[in-house]
Amino acid sequence: DVSVTCGGRVFHLHKFVLCRESVFFRDNILQEDSAKEIQVEYEEEDFDGLCEMMYVGGLCGELFEDTVLERMRELEIKPEKSMRICLAANDLGCGQVVQCCQYFFDKTLDTS
Repeated sequence: DVSVTCGGRVFHLHKFVLCRESVFFRDNILQEDSAKEIQVEYEEEDFDGLCEMMYVGGLCGELFEDTVLERMRELEIKPEKSMRICLAANDLGCGQVVQCCQYFFDKTLDTS
């Protein structure tokens, strides 16, 4: 019920999910005069990955470690992409996504 434009692509997303996961979107969507379309400036692929991660939220209440690693594999997110998603998530106030990306990046680079 809200459109977010990133690059040349329009993402059709749900206000509830965006407000639950992102301070930036919550602030923009809850404004009385908010438009139904929001524009962000990221690589389309990275924003797509961020959206996928926002939609599979709820990781904190589950077995965090196994769940994060499994979901990243399912979403086919590599460590380098997870860091780009992490930067976008940080900009947009998506704390849970930041936490997941950092954990995933650290675990995949763990050489011990």
